[in-house]
Amino acid sequence: MLNHGISTGALFMLLGMIYDRRHNYEIKEYGGIATPMPHFATLFLIVTLSSIGLPLLNGFVGEFLILNGAFKANALWA
Repeated sequence: MLNHGISTGALFMLLGMIYDRRHNYEIKEYGGIATPMPHFATLFLIVTLSSIGLPLLNGFVGEFLILNGAFKANALWA
């Protein structure tokens, strides 16, 4: 839960930074964010991948434990 809070909090913070700069939530209005803000786009990608449980990032530990427990309970469903 701690890792989820960190990842989700970071995503909301980064979204707030985008909104503060553009004052718009419409993705089609941005026209690409990696060109004007490459470091921001890299950080956003890392936090997003962490949130979905990519190995070597903070969300992976919880995802791995869930899948490990599911596999021990019922290997066919896991």
